[in-house]
Amino acid sequence: METQSQYQLEYVEKPIMPIALRPLKDSHINLSEPTAPLSSQTTTRSHFKPWHSARSQPYAELPPVAGHVLFPGSSRSFSTSTGSTFQPFPKTSNVKPIPRLENRENLKVSGSMDLRTMYRESYIPHEPLSARSAPTERKDKSKEEKVYTRRPMYAITQTSVDYRPYPNHRPSPPADMEPFVSQINLGNSLTPAVTKSQYRTDYAGIDTSRYPREPAALPKDKKPYVAPIQKMDTMSVTQRDFQPLDITALPRIRLIPMRTTLSVNDKQVPMESVTTSRYHFQPYDSIKSNRKYGEPLPSIYIPPTSKFEGLTTTSETYKGQPGQRARAYMPEIKMINQMGEHDHRTNYRVDYHPHGLTLCAAKAYAMAQHKQKPTTPISAQ
Repeated sequence: METQSQYQLEYVEKPIMPIALRPLKDSHINLSEPTAPLSSQTTTRSHFKPWHSARSQPYAELPPVAGHVLFPGSSRSFSTSTGSTFQPFPKTSNVKPIPRLENRENLKVSGSMDLRTMYRESYIPHEPLSARSAPTERKDKSKEEKVYTRRPMYAITQTSVDYRPYPNHRPSPPADMEPFVSQINLGNSLTPAVTKSQYRTDYAGIDTSRYPREPAALPKDKKPYVAPIQKMDTMSVTQRDFQPLDITALPRIRLIPMRTTLSVNDKQVPMESVTTSRYHFQPYDSIKSNRKYGEPLPSIYIPPTSKFEGLTTTSETYKGQPGQRARAYMPEIKMINQMGEHDHRTNYRVDYHPHGLTLCAAKAYAMAQHKQKPTTPISAQ
């Protein structure tokens, strides 16, 4: 039986190049001990040793020895629906096309250019004909010979074969049919239909002819209502607390009447143009310079002739002291003690023990043939 798949045949495993280890930088090495050897042994590499586990037997696939015994009459066929539907082109050339060197300034395509697309060929514009007219044959137009520079594409799909468009006419309208006749009998059209809802069925109501309406409620003394003669007191708490003031006792304020708005034609009164900014920020008068010819300008920098004093307050206050050079914050490289045995058991493995797995018949038969032992304990159920 062939065990290689199409994926394994097409994608061949490439060899993996070894990992290139970069050397350490000079800044990572302790410069105070130049004779100390560099150790590449780490804690992880010493604790976790690499191991090569045996290949596990798959549970889904049956062994080839017991296949005909457990399931007689079965065959393994790798044919799929996609492989049977989409067949490769017969007699296709595997020769690679040679690129043709063309001039960059004058690129031309050999042969005639066909601008017809599959959409234009499939969907033809409808002609203004009646809905029930007979289909007319389409006149054959001049066909140009197609010149292919490469193998033509097989553009016929399964959808275009199953759903073919109408050739030259619109689809005919559906045939006339009798109107739909309802199966619900509502009675004669002259008699009113019974329209009784579920609410009216549950709550029938009271027949006022048999049960008259009760009279209006009256007080215990059974005296009829008489409108009051006295006026209702409308004095509220706000009106009582906040009484209006008497302005007749206040002195009279003399008001000076203002002039009415000036008309547009009145040009004798000057316009008020003084604003707050103009009032507070007065323009300065330009100062005339008294500089004579040959005098230096104040904007030109003239270097001093005397030497610049380089002493500052910080340099005089804080004096430097010789100290030890700062070292990089890195852990010291120490050799690992290889004496004794290491306990690789964790708390999880100590607390939680495996309960075992039930072994199926096919797995037991395969293990008996290969003389293997289960890695986990198996229950006796």
